[in-house]
Amino acid sequence: MRIRVGKNIFFKITVNRLNDEPEDFTDARNVRLTINRKYSSYQVSPPLTIHDNIIEFEFVGGGNATSGQYEVHLYYEKLNEASVTGVDKFYLDFCNAFILVDLTCKEDAGFESESPSINLKGIIERNRDGKDGVTPRIDPETKRWMIGIEDTGIVAEGKDGLTPSIGENGNWWIGDVDTGKPSRGKAFEYSDFTEEEIHELQEPARAMIDALDTLDKAVTANERQRINNENTRVSSENARKESENLRREAENTRASNEEARETAETGRASAEDNRVKAEQSRVETENNRVTAENTRVEKENERQTAENTRDTNEQSRKEAETNRVKAEEGRVTEFNRLKSESKTATLNATAQADYAKQQGDNVAGTVNEIKTAQDELTTSINNLTTVLNTQQGNRALYVAAGAVYNKNTGFYELNGLTDITEKEMRTIYLQTHVMDKLSSYYNIFASSTFRTNLGFNIGITQTNGRNVDFRESFFFNQKLEVLRLSFGNNINETRMIRTSDMFYAFYDCKKLKRIISPIYVYDIKNKLYFDHTFSQCILLETALLYKLSASISFSDSPLLSLESLQYMITNAANTSPITVTVHADVYAKIQDESQADWHALIEAATAKQITFATA
Repeated sequence: MRIRVGKNIFFKITVNRLNDEPEDFTDARNVRLTINRKYSSYQVSPPLTIHDNIIEFEFVGGGNATSGQYEVHLYYEKLNEASVTGVDKFYLDFCNAFILVDLTCKEDAGFESESPSINLKGIIERNRDGKDGVTPRIDPETKRWMIGIEDTGIVAEGKDGLTPSIGENGNWWIGDVDTGKPSRGKAFEYSDFTEEEIHELQEPARAMIDALDTLDKAVTANERQRINNENTRVSSENARKESENLRREAENTRASNEEARETAETGRASAEDNRVKAEQSRVETENNRVTAENTRVEKENERQTAENTRDTNEQSRKEAETNRVKAEEGRVTEFNRLKSESKTATLNATAQADYAKQQGDNVAGTVNEIKTAQDELTTSINNLTTVLNTQQGNRALYVAAGAVYNKNTGFYELNGLTDITEKEMRTIYLQTHVMDKLSSYYNIFASSTFRTNLGFNIGITQTNGRNVDFRESFFFNQKLEVLRLSFGNNINETRMIRTSDMFYAFYDCKKLKRIISPIYVYDIKNKLYFDHTFSQCILLETALLYKLSASISFSDSPLLSLESLQYMITNAANTSPITVTVHADVYAKIQDESQADWHALIEAATAKQITFATA
């Protein structure tokens, strides 16, 4: 029968004799019951309750009881005067009384309650041959064999001593002498002895019983003490093992908790650092947002102002264009008039020359005068042609705006370009001659088609040192090659154009190679205002940014010059780390230790909290 570990079990043992007669425990003594677990030292002796032939006790399932097979052993004694020792000992064993299991699901059906009951029945075997016979003994004083109280007169010790034996007649024989005393059975009857003889015969038995009882009590006490000691030892050992296991578990738990604590502390410190950084970032972001919002409001106001200015400039441009058209019509009319007068003068001069020739062939002086008149007329015609050619295409106007006309090549020269055609020069003039007079470039020159620009002559100083909006200013100008934003080459802060927004400023300017003048970008604090500033500028070589303080990208410009990067690093004004993203070809030069000047940029940039990256 299987029962869950930890449950209390109530036992009821019914004891009968072989003939099914109930055992009588009235005069039983030293009744002892033990419960043992097989193959272990576990043993307990629970208190008993005896009613008639029924013994009841309770097994407590807690403590050191573990799963396994358990046995129940019953021992008791009863006095028996007919026994040699005067005591009969009885043993009753139940070798497979019950089994403890570790899980409820393993229990047998019917034992699922908290306090199950087990009924056991045992049969006690008794001596069925009647009273025991008297065993021979040696008198300690006479050294002769004694059968009961009778002295046989036969010496048991010495060389001639004989050993008693039982003859075929059932009597005791010493040597070849029949003592006439039976060895068993009904040799003596109680009535054969007087009370004194019986008392005398019982005296050794009583002494033996007392000695045996004392010994048994001592043995029983010692056995109980041994069992208790063993139980205590086993309990202590189990407790020690359990305590050791608990200590190990506690130590492992402590170590695990300490490790978890250290991990948690590290996580907490890291989280705190992240929180502080996040808070700082939040504050910085909020400040940037406020600054950006203020800038946006300011830019919106500037945009509205610029829009108004643009409308005004557009109106002025339309009026100027109307005036130009009228002037062009007048110029053409004047040119036609001069051409007509020249033709008339030529015809008149030719007629006069013919007349003079006819009238004065023989007069040398007249001939020389005619010749001189012809020369003067030719000079006048040539001068007139020169004037006409100069005025044609507004050449004088272009030259006055800063361009140079090369008579040898027939091209205009401006900002380093030497092959500007008449048509290209006209486009440059029409689209850029007012650039140095504008207060905002916001989307003004987007999708324009000029190769370079006019304006910013040395005499026009009012255009320098002011803040100009570059948002989408030259967006998608795929003709732009060179841009000048101030006069002269040695630029100081007071003559530089400032800007606070370069969002998409030069986006898709695929032919842009050089920006001649530095741009003062200190007012750009957020990299958002550098978003796509130089995207698709695949030929860009020179871009001088003064007082750089935010991250910027040149990822599409493999030809960016060493001087441009040196200028940006030397004049940087950032107060926190920023990143300059460059094309992979440029990044390779920077990382190449064999190119000393390029590689030196790393150290210089690090000193300014600048990091190079590549897309």
